[in-house]
Amino acid sequence: MDLTQLANLGEFVGGAAVLVTLVYLAVQIRQTKDLAVLESARSTSKDYTAFLFQLMNPDHMELFRRGLNDFNGLSENDQARLHVWLPAVFMSAQTTHAL
Repeated sequence: MDLTQLANLGEFVGGAAVLVTLVYLAVQIRQTKDLAVLESARSTSKDYTAFLFQLMNPDHMELFRRGLNDFNGLSENDQARLHVWLPAVFMSAQTTHAL
């Protein structure tokens, strides 16, 4: 085997190694994306569960019902509590819908 043949063999082996590396990286990227989606779903589920537990609190449930029925009839403090709490609920619902 002369030097030209060795060089050609080296180029072939190098090209094959690059191809194997690209396939490996594509698999790793796909796995990372799948893990990120699962983590996002887990986090959203956790947030939704926390919301449900907050809603089970009689004070929160009563405030939530009164706010839905007559928001303007609530005291300023109760309106402020709903203004803080409801956007978090809506963001959680939006994220759940997007997933």
